[in-house]
Amino acid sequence: MLVQVAGVSKSFGAQVVLRDVSFQINPKDKIGLIGPNGCGKTTLLRIIAGQVEADVGLVARSSKLRVGMLEQIPNFDQTTVFEEALRSFDHLIAAEREMRSLEGEIAERPLPNLLDRYSALQHEFHLQGGYQFRTRTEAALLGIGFEKAAFDRPCSSLSGGEKNRLALTKLLLSESTLLLLDEPTNHLDIRSIEWLEGFLRDSSQTIVIVSHDRIFLDRVADRILEIADARINDYRGNYSAYVQQRAEQAARRQKEWDIQREWIARQEEYIRRNIAGQKTKQAQSRRKLLARVQRIEKPKTQSQKARFRFVSPESAPPLSCAPRIWLSAMTLRLSRISSSPLRRGADGRFLGAMAPAKRRSCAPWPACCRRFPATWSGATAWSLVITINSSRI
Repeated sequence: MLVQVAGVSKSFGAQVVLRDVSFQINPKDKIGLIGPNGCGKTTLLRIIAGQVEADVGLVARSSKLRVGMLEQIPNFDQTTVFEEALRSFDHLIAAEREMRSLEGEIAERPLPNLLDRYSALQHEFHLQGGYQFRTRTEAALLGIGFEKAAFDRPCSSLSGGEKNRLALTKLLLSESTLLLLDEPTNHLDIRSIEWLEGFLRDSSQTIVIVSHDRIFLDRVADRILEIADARINDYRGNYSAYVQQRAEQAARRQKEWDIQREWIARQEEYIRRNIAGQKTKQAQSRRKLLARVQRIEKPKTQSQKARFRFVSPESAPPLSCAPRIWLSAMTLRLSRISSSPLRRGADGRFLGAMAPAKRRSCAPWPACCRRFPATWSGATAWSLVITINSSRI
């Protein structure tokens, strides 16, 4: 056990974001933490990390736990990209520096104590990957989307997205036993996301990921924690397994509610017909029984897809002539599109690498979408699933 959360509740003013939350994080878990925006996912990560105190409840942490959490607004010193990434290995750099110093002393006076110290230091340096950490750093920077030519750029010249990618690189290279990743695929293009998927899958670290990208969670997570109505629901398996289990649970709850509703209706009808008749005592008895019955809450239905409805679809032009949506600071803007026609019933997929335009206030879909499954179907409407910066609406 790395972290035990027991009976945790947290409120902000009158808003309860977490209520009686309990779960356990075990070594090598790959957990996807999901839920609607504003439901308390980031708050829960900060409680796990010890950055925020719970109002009620207990969070027990292993004595060997080292938590790494991605900063929302990373701040770097006057260093280059490569120098900043290497800071994840400050202890190895310090050991390397000491080894170079000892080599100079040994060359002048090979004393036994110096030789013993050098031998012990070299052995520890080797065990901790001291001869590979620069290669690992370079591979991580390339994987996360930096060109090699950018390694010598000063951090002060980086855009906000680039700073977040550099902070993510440092966190992945750290020796944290528990990584808390809040929307790690933001600011990454498809190649970088796929590299990150492989890195996290192969990592021996325990990971908790907040993400709205079901494809990413399918490929990385082996357990899903869902925050719903301020409570935690725990599911084994990836996102697809979670969807299936949740649907089965919802069907069971709906059936239980339907059975109870029908039973209550029969009792109420019996009471109505007999409360003033010859069977008054039986009716009163049933009324008392109904008062003691714990009512099952009516299951809530959830909308899983954003839907856009276009008027008169039969007369609509091919989508190559339809408006194209651009994304700009939480607003939607329209322009025209010139690509292969897509009609109702067709499936489309937009792929795009990281583009300089993405760092501006407005970017087209190919630059800001990861994997875009768009389906046009039905006689009176098109149904779309949109991915924005790897997050699904």
